[in-house]
Amino acid sequence: MRTFLLAIAFASAIASVCVTQPENANHTPPAISSPSAGCINDTWTSTSVTNVPEARGEHTAVWTGSEMIVWGGAGSNFQVNTGARYNPTTDSWTATSTTNAPDARYSHTAVWTGSEMIVWGGGAFLNTGSRYNPIMNTWTATSSTNVPEGRGAHTTVWTGSEMIVWGGVGSSTDLNTGGRYNASMDSWTATSTTNNVPSARASHTTIWTGSEMIVWGGSYFTPLDTGGRYCAQSSVTPPPTPRLAPSPRPRPTPAPRA
Repeated sequence: MRTFLLAIAFASAIASVCVTQPENANHTPPAISSPSAGCINDTWTSTSVTNVPEARGEHTAVWTGSEMIVWGGAGSNFQVNTGARYNPTTDSWTATSTTNAPDARYSHTAVWTGSEMIVWGGGAFLNTGSRYNPIMNTWTATSSTNVPEGRGAHTTVWTGSEMIVWGGVGSSTDLNTGGRYNASMDSWTATSTTNNVPSARASHTTIWTGSEMIVWGGSYFTPLDTGGRYCAQSSVTPPPTPRLAPSPRPRPTPAPRA
C-alpha cells in the first residue's frame, strides 16, 4: 500500500483526469420501496450496466436513503474524479457532475451527512475535499484552513454534525493525527494527540457510537491489535440550577361580618 501510494504521488504530477459528464441540476432522489416489496430473501439481482461508471477500485460509496453514490477510485489507467448515483428502485445510473469536482483520487473516504456526501483525502496524500449535493448535482470545496495533513488509507466517521478524520498514510510516515470538520461552519479543529492517543497506523477501522469514535487495528509495518476511544461530544449545557418554591405567606384571618 505504501509503495503504491508513493507511485501514484509521482504519477499525479505528470497526469490528470478530467471527464465531462452530463448534469441534472433538478434531480430529486425518490423514496426507495420497502425490501419486502422488491426482493426475495437470500437472492441476488444484477445491477444495470447501462450508463454504468468506469470500472474502478479503492473508490467510495455512500447510501443517501434512496440512492448509492459511487465516486473516485483507481481506474484501469489512472485514478478518476468521476462517479454516479445508482437508484435501486429504477435500476438506473446517473453520472455525478464533474464541474468543480475534487481532484482525481483513490484510497480516500466519504461520509453521508443526511443531505451531502463529503469526500476527503486519498490520492497522492491529498488534504483536500469537497461536499456533493445530489439534489443540486453540485460540488463545494471544504475549507483548507487548519486542515489535517494530507493522507490516504485513513478513516472518517460522521457524528451528526462533524466528520472526524483520523490516521492513515502521510507523505513520509503513518499518522496518529486527525481533524474534526464542522460542515455547517466549514471549519476544522485538530483532534488531540495526548491522553492515550493510539499509535500511528493505516488501513484501520473506525465506528461512531453516538458519543465516541472507536479506532481499532490497522497496520504500521506489522498488523496491530490495539485501538482507542475518542470522545467527540459537543459541549454539554449544564442543567439549570433548581429553584426553590417560595414559602406561602401567612394571610390574616378577616374580621367577621356584622
